[in-house]
Amino acid sequence: MSSQQSSYSTSYKEKPQYLHIVVGVFVVIALVFVVQYVLNESVLISLIVFNMIFLLFTFPLGGPLWCKIVWLLIGNIVGILFSLIRLSFTLVLGTDFGGIDFFLNHIIDFLWIVPLWSLALSSLSTLKHRKKSTEVR
Repeated sequence: MSSQQSSYSTSYKEKPQYLHIVVGVFVVIALVFVVQYVLNESVLISLIVFNMIFLLFTFPLGGPLWCKIVWLLIGNIVGILFSLIRLSFTLVLGTDFGGIDFFLNHIIDFLWIVPLWSLALSSLSTLKHRKKSTEVR
Protein backbone atom coordinates (compact mmCIF):
# COMPACT_ATOMS: atom_id res chain seq x y z
CA MET A 1 0.00 0.00 0.00
CA SER A 2 2.81 2.42 0.80
CA SER A 3 4.42 1.79 -2.59
CA GLN A 4 1.20 2.84 -4.30
CA GLN A 5 0.95 6.03 -2.26
CA SER A 6 4.54 7.03 -2.99
CA SER A 7 4.07 6.50 -6.73
CA TYR A 8 0.99 8.72 -6.75
CA SER A 9 2.46 11.41 -4.51
CA THR A 10 5.53 11.99 -6.67
CA SER A 11 4.49 14.48 -9.26
CA TYR A 12 6.46 16.46 -11.75
CA LYS A 13 6.68 20.16 -10.98
CA GLU A 14 8.25 22.53 -13.42
CA LYS A 15 10.41 25.26 -11.93
CA PRO A 16 9.10 28.73 -12.89
CA GLN A 17 11.31 30.81 -15.15
CA TYR A 18 11.71 33.90 -12.96
CA LEU A 19 14.17 35.61 -15.31
CA HIS A 20 11.66 35.23 -18.16
CA ILE A 21 9.00 36.87 -15.99
CA VAL A 22 11.27 39.84 -15.23
CA VAL A 23 12.14 40.29 -18.91
CA GLY A 24 8.45 39.96 -19.77
CA VAL A 25 7.53 42.68 -17.28
CA PHE A 26 10.01 45.05 -18.93
CA VAL A 27 8.68 44.20 -22.40
CA VAL A 28 5.07 44.76 -21.29
CA ILE A 29 5.93 48.10 -19.66
CA ALA A 30 7.75 49.22 -22.81
CA LEU A 31 4.81 48.18 -25.01
CA VAL A 32 2.29 50.03 -22.85
CA PHE A 33 4.40 53.19 -22.84
CA VAL A 34 4.76 53.05 -26.62
CA VAL A 35 1.07 52.58 -27.41
CA GLN A 36 -0.58 54.59 -24.63
CA TYR A 37 -0.51 57.85 -26.58
CA VAL A 38 -1.78 56.33 -29.82
CA LEU A 39 -4.69 54.16 -28.66
CA ASN A 40 -7.85 54.99 -26.77
CA GLU A 41 -8.57 53.75 -23.26
CA SER A 42 -10.73 50.80 -24.29
CA VAL A 43 -8.03 49.32 -26.52
CA LEU A 44 -5.36 50.01 -23.94
CA ILE A 45 -7.36 48.18 -21.24
CA SER A 46 -7.79 45.19 -23.56
CA LEU A 47 -4.07 45.08 -24.33
CA ILE A 48 -3.16 45.36 -20.65
CA VAL A 49 -5.53 42.47 -19.83
CA PHE A 50 -3.96 40.36 -22.59
CA ASN A 51 -0.43 41.26 -21.47
CA MET A 52 -1.17 40.40 -17.84
CA ILE A 53 -2.77 37.06 -18.74
CA PHE A 54 0.13 36.27 -21.04
CA LEU A 55 2.75 37.40 -18.54
CA LEU A 56 1.31 35.51 -15.58
CA PHE A 57 0.46 32.25 -17.33
CA THR A 58 2.98 31.89 -20.17
CA PHE A 59 6.27 33.46 -19.14
CA PRO A 60 6.79 31.20 -16.07
CA LEU A 61 6.59 28.10 -18.26
CA GLY A 62 9.59 26.41 -19.78
CA GLY A 63 10.48 27.33 -23.30
CA PRO A 64 12.63 29.80 -25.16
CA LEU A 65 12.29 33.45 -24.17
CA TRP A 66 12.37 34.65 -27.77
CA CYS A 67 9.27 32.56 -28.57
CA LYS A 68 7.35 34.05 -25.64
CA ILE A 69 8.28 37.61 -26.63
CA VAL A 70 7.36 36.99 -30.27
CA TRP A 71 3.93 35.66 -29.27
CA LEU A 72 3.46 38.62 -26.91
CA LEU A 73 4.20 41.03 -29.77
CA ILE A 74 1.93 39.10 -32.17
CA GLY A 75 -0.83 39.26 -29.56
CA ASN A 76 -0.49 43.01 -29.21
CA ILE A 77 -0.53 43.51 -32.97
CA VAL A 78 -3.63 41.33 -33.33
CA GLY A 79 -5.27 43.21 -30.46
CA ILE A 80 -4.66 46.55 -32.18
CA LEU A 81 -5.97 45.19 -35.50
CA PHE A 82 -9.01 43.73 -33.76
CA SER A 83 -9.73 47.09 -32.16
CA LEU A 84 -9.56 48.74 -35.58
CA ILE A 85 -12.13 46.26 -36.88
CA ARG A 86 -14.31 46.95 -33.85
CA LEU A 87 -13.92 50.69 -34.44
CA SER A 88 -15.00 50.34 -38.06
CA PHE A 89 -18.15 48.46 -36.98
CA THR A 90 -18.87 51.17 -34.43
CA LEU A 91 -18.51 53.89 -37.06
CA VAL A 92 -20.77 52.04 -39.49
CA LEU A 93 -23.46 51.31 -36.90
CA GLY A 94 -23.32 54.84 -35.54
CA THR A 95 -24.56 55.73 -32.10
CA ASP A 96 -27.40 53.22 -32.12
CA PHE A 97 -25.47 50.73 -29.99
CA GLY A 98 -23.34 53.14 -27.92
CA GLY A 99 -24.07 51.81 -24.43
CA ILE A 100 -24.14 48.19 -25.48
CA ASP A 101 -20.91 48.60 -27.41
CA PHE A 102 -19.06 49.92 -24.37
CA PHE A 103 -19.89 46.82 -22.30
CA LEU A 104 -19.50 44.29 -25.09
CA ASN A 105 -16.08 45.51 -26.22
CA HIS A 106 -14.22 43.81 -23.40
CA ILE A 107 -16.26 40.63 -23.63
CA ILE A 108 -15.70 40.44 -27.39
CA ASP A 109 -11.95 40.88 -26.81
CA PHE A 110 -11.81 37.34 -25.49
CA LEU A 111 -12.44 36.23 -29.09
CA TRP A 112 -8.81 37.09 -29.84
CA ILE A 113 -7.22 36.83 -26.37
CA VAL A 114 -8.01 33.16 -25.68
CA PRO A 115 -7.06 31.77 -29.13
CA LEU A 116 -3.76 33.67 -29.22
CA TRP A 117 -2.85 32.58 -25.73
CA SER A 118 -3.63 28.96 -26.58
CA LEU A 119 -1.64 29.15 -29.82
CA ALA A 120 1.32 30.48 -27.87
CA LEU A 121 1.05 27.64 -25.35
CA SER A 122 0.85 25.04 -28.10
CA SER A 123 3.87 26.51 -29.90
CA LEU A 124 5.88 26.38 -26.67
CA SER A 125 4.84 22.77 -26.22
CA THR A 126 5.74 21.94 -29.81
CA LEU A 127 9.18 23.51 -29.44
CA LYS A 128 9.74 21.58 -26.21
CA HIS A 129 8.77 18.23 -27.77
CA ARG A 130 10.80 18.96 -30.90
CA LYS A 131 13.84 19.71 -28.74
CA LYS A 132 13.36 16.44 -26.82
CA SER A 133 13.03 14.42 -30.02
CA THR A 134 16.25 15.85 -31.46
CA GLU A 135 18.08 15.08 -28.19
CA VAL A 136 16.95 11.45 -28.27
CA ARG A 137 18.31 10.86 -31.76
